[in-house]
Order: sequence, then structure tokens, then C-alpha cells
Amino acid sequence: MAPDGSFDVTFRNIQIQVSPGMLADLLNAPRVTEAPYPYASTSGPSNPAIYAKLCGDEWAWDGRTPIPTKKFTPDYLLLIRVVLTNLYSTNHHSDVDLDRATLLYALINDVPIDLGSHLCKVILETHQSKKTRSGLPFVSLVTRIAFFHSVPIPETELRIPLKTPIGRQTIQLSRAHIRRWPFDDEDPAPSSHPSRAMPSGSQPSSSRPSTLAPEPNQSGIQMVLDCLSRIQTRLDHIDSRIDSRLDHIVAGLEQHRPDANH
Repeated sequence: MAPDGSFDVTFRNIQIQVSPGMLADLLNAPRVTEAPYPYASTSGPSNPAIYAKLCGDEWAWDGRTPIPTKKFTPDYLLLIRVVLTNLYSTNHHSDVDLDRATLLYALINDVPIDLGSHLCKVILETHQSKKTRSGLPFVSLVTRIAFFHSVPIPETELRIPLKTPIGRQTIQLSRAHIRRWPFDDEDPAPSSHPSRAMPSGSQPSSSRPSTLAPEPNQSGIQMVLDCLSRIQTRLDHIDSRIDSRLDHIVAGLEQHRPDANH
């Protein structure tokens, strides 16, 4: 890697120099000269300051333990989703490590960020990572780099279609789902089950049991977010166990390689 963060890569026999300037031009993003972020090792904010900003609470965070996203203040929940999906992608969305928390801190405090340098830094970190299941970040950007440098891509090669961008239709669909789940505004159809039949002498009730009907001001959005958070936490736990198992298998295979003892 060069001092400016650039590096060379060979893509289907075509050598490409990836640099912060090239990525900025490709994305039509302005360069930020002498940008504070990415921070130098001695110029970044303290770990407790990052934690206090993201969680609104004082704690002597050491930076080694990831911060669970459920501890974030509500103002930053949407921002963290954008960062973990687009700017510093990861499969784990239930917690945030120090590097991603530092980027969040910079975004929240309007710290000038050189996007090209940040992208190069993340790509190199993924390349140098020893994790067996590290995914390729910025796949759309990699594809754009390939097209820009005329890398041959056969028409028969499998391509994954991109999802549509977030827009008015996305919000309308989300609202429709929230209205219909988990509660419905219409009364449920009467049941013919004997145990649920209404006694003949009882009067029909105009309200449902408290376990089925929330108060009008109860937030359906928050209920959906809580449910998704629990699902994501469980998936992250399973993913971590798979990573650990694969690392163990790879280590065993390395020890039994024919040239391992030479």
C-alpha cells in the first residue's frame, strides 16, 4: 500500500491501481484535503467520548467490547443502519466495534471525511483480515471499477440484481405492513370453537382484551424494530459460532497439509 492509501490489484489479467482519488472521481465525490477522518492513531476521540455520544451515557468504554446497538439513542438508530450497510458494511448489525463507532462519531459531529481514503481503508482491511467468512465490501463499487477499466465480463456470467433504492414506494409499503401487523383494525371473525363461544347471557364487549389491543398511542414501529433486533441478535450469534467452527476447521487443515512439516 502506498502512503496515500492506494494499492494495485489484478482483475482478470488487467492491473488496476485503486486510489482514493480514483474512487472519488468514479463516485463523483469531492476530495477533502487534510481531512481529520480517517483519524490518525493519536488524533481520534477517546473511547469514552465515543460511547457517550452514541449512547447518551457515561461509561469508561475500553473499545475492545462492541457496543450493542440497542444501547444507542433513538436519534442514531437509522444512521447506524446506513453505516453498517453502505459505508462500513458488515453482516453483524446488533453491535458496533470501535472502528465503526469512530466513523459514526465523525459523521454525527460533522467531521470532514475523505470518502476515497475511507473506502480504500475498508477494502484493504477486508483483504488483510484473517476471518474465513469476511465478505467482499462495496460489491457495486467493485463492479463499477471493473467496467471503468474495461475488465471483460461475459454476458453469461451470473449477476445479482440490485435492490431498488429507498424512496416513496418503500415508505408506503412499510406503512402498509405496519398497519396490518401485528394488530388489525377490524374485529376478528367470530369463532365457532366451543371454548371461545360467547355465553348467551353476556353482552358483547366494545373493547378487546388488553393483551390483544394496545393503546392507540402504542407505536407499532417500535414493536417491529424490537422484533427485528431480537432476530438480528440471534442471527449474529449463530454467525459467530459458524465463524468459530470454520476457523477451527481451517486451522486443522493447515496442520495436515503435506508441506506443513517442511
